[in-house]
Amino acid sequence: MELRPIGIVHNEVRPPQKMTPFGVPSTVEILPQYEEALLHIEKHSHIWVLAWIDRGERDVLQVIPRSGNELRGVFAVRSPARPNPIGLTSARLLKREGLTLYLDKLDFLDGTVVLDIKPYFPVRDVHFA
Repeated sequence: MELRPIGIVHNEVRPPQKMTPFGVPSTVEILPQYEEALLHIEKHSHIWVLAWIDRGERDVLQVIPRSGNELRGVFAVRSPARPNPIGLTSARLLKREGLTLYLDKLDFLDGTVVLDIKPYFPVRDVHFA
């Protein structure tokens, strides 16, 4: 398996304990070789960001979420503790300036490596029970 970073997250949060549950205003700086991949990204109101969340524990399979007091499996929560350090989050795309994407809120720490970006489609991505 081979993964290639496409960008990096920038914000004011470094220690994981300081991250708010819904994230903070952030930018994603796309690497120059992927500039062409941004064509028409600003046509989307929101994007999905996949990132390498390497500061989480890998051998923990159950956690108590910040918003609760009941033990849960890591596949049932959005904890950075997981077998593979892949994070997924959606964010409102505020604007694009060159290689920089400005996002309303992202729950990845400053310096987190971005693996991929995908457009958010309301007709496909919203599910009603």
